[in-house]
Amino acid sequence: MKPSISTLNMLKAEIYKTLHNRRIVALLCSPLIIYLLIFFYAVYKSRIGFFDETSLTYDGNPWLTLWSRYTLPILSLVTPPAIITLSYLICDMEYLNDNIRMLFALPVPKWKLYLSKAFTLVLLITALMITMWVGFVMGGYMLGYLIPAYKFTEYTIWEVSTQVMLRSLLASLSVSVFGLAISLFSRNFTLPILLGFFLTAFAVFVTNEQLGEFLPFATFTYLASLRPIEELTTYGLRDTINLLFGIIMVLIGYHYFTPERGSK
Repeated sequence: MKPSISTLNMLKAEIYKTLHNRRIVALLCSPLIIYLLIFFYAVYKSRIGFFDETSLTYDGNPWLTLWSRYTLPILSLVTPPAIITLSYLICDMEYLNDNIRMLFALPVPKWKLYLSKAFTLVLLITALMITMWVGFVMGGYMLGYLIPAYKFTEYTIWEVSTQVMLRSLLASLSVSVFGLAISLFSRNFTLPILLGFFLTAFAVFVTNEQLGEFLPFATFTYLASLRPIEELTTYGLRDTINLLFGIIMVLIGYHYFTPERGSK
């Protein structure tokens, strides 16, 4: 009897294999590129006030009236498809050259194989959300440094942005395991990506409807809209649904995690 490979070693191997995938690394860095482009646009729009301490001060919280208005709507449309793509790439590494048969030939039970993939996906999504959070905060402070009229430093952002990031993380994990389950079911790029774009577009129209509370994709457009801070930082039914939806998708993904298409 062959000795079984430990869960920790499986996880290390999965992480190593994932981080050497250039497409996955590019996706993880993509929010920084988006922030950089938006930052240059905001600087260009306000170029008259460069390092000018005597220029007129803009009224209102610049985190809400300026930086969030520029960044969050774009990210709410880009993030869900990016997460779905990330979930598919996790599976595509095994589909390439039929490596999934070799994976199941290892002396490792199915649940360990699936757990290593699911946990790696969680780590990737967490890294993506932290990258987005750090980029948002640092972008605002840099804009305030270049253009003193924007009083970014006069408003606290850490606690609010952390709460919004955690809610986004919960929705992202829910969307990611949905993408994982669909990718394992279809085993092709078309279905998960089309569903990702369709549900992202559909979420725009149901964000403020009751149906939107039951659609994890709508959480991104909900958090990106201008709302009182209390609404953005308060957990509710929407977050509970995201958690339950994610658990169900994990179980469905495990069902379709097989070496043969359609086998159980």
